[in-house]
Amino acid sequence: MNTTAISARGRLVAWAGFVFGSLTSIAANVLHTWLPAATMPAGWTPGIAPQIGAAVWPIGLLLSVEVISRATWRPGPWWTLARYGGAGTVALGSAVISYSHVRDVLLAWGYGHPAAEFGPLTLDGLMVVCGFALVSMTRPETTESPVPTPVRRKPMRFGEPAPAVPYEVPLALQVEPLTPIPGRRVDTATAVSGQADTSAGDMATEEDTEVDSRRQRARELHAAGWSHGRIAAELEVSKRTVRRYVATSADTDPGDGDREDSTPDTGLAADWRPEAHTNHHDDHEGVPA
Repeated sequence: MNTTAISARGRLVAWAGFVFGSLTSIAANVLHTWLPAATMPAGWTPGIAPQIGAAVWPIGLLLSVEVISRATWRPGPWWTLARYGGAGTVALGSAVISYSHVRDVLLAWGYGHPAAEFGPLTLDGLMVVCGFALVSMTRPETTESPVPTPVRRKPMRFGEPAPAVPYEVPLALQVEPLTPIPGRRVDTATAVSGQADTSAGDMATEEDTEVDSRRQRARELHAAGWSHGRIAAELEVSKRTVRRYVATSADTDPGDGDREDSTPDTGLAADWRPEAHTNHHDDHEGVPA
């Protein structure tokens, strides 16, 4: 049986003893009002008022114990004095009056003097014991704040990865629109994807730079009087490529594009040698065999 069940049963027994003593005292006080009937004429009754007045004293004691045991009192010496001083005054007055009434009833019933004097003390002692038992089981004067229960957390082992929390990036943040710069053409596919193939761009830039350098070199050699075959051997390209390089120069000098080579075969460019080239121009006219 737990402590709560024991406390509930103790309170029940204490209330039973206190109520029994109070009812016995009330009955003895009411009977005391009927004692003069032996010397009064026949048909005499004490009346309702004396009977109610005789029951006031034990009822007052019963209510005072109820207030002490159930009410929540503030802490402090004056509150303690009002609590126990008032209840003690009620208990003392009720005990004196009830004692004399019960004693007279016992004497009228034939009890001797020792028994008549100690009989009322039995009821008063029972009510005192039960009353103090109820007071002792009341709630404390000061309410303490409940102690928070500590939360037990699962210890994490060293090396154990923490659980990953999934984070979803909104679609509006994944695709960032690119604002085109005025005056500059923006590739549509690059603007949508937000990514550019930097490696391909670098390769294209290197190739363009190399082509530009060869074109510039071809134009310089052509301006110096070199033939297409000699320029092709120098740059390790075909004569068609050389003619394309110097095409812009041919706009100013139409005869430059059809200039015949006057240099011997160096063997560096296979496409302009006599046995391999397919150009319809005779690049070796006037060249000694």
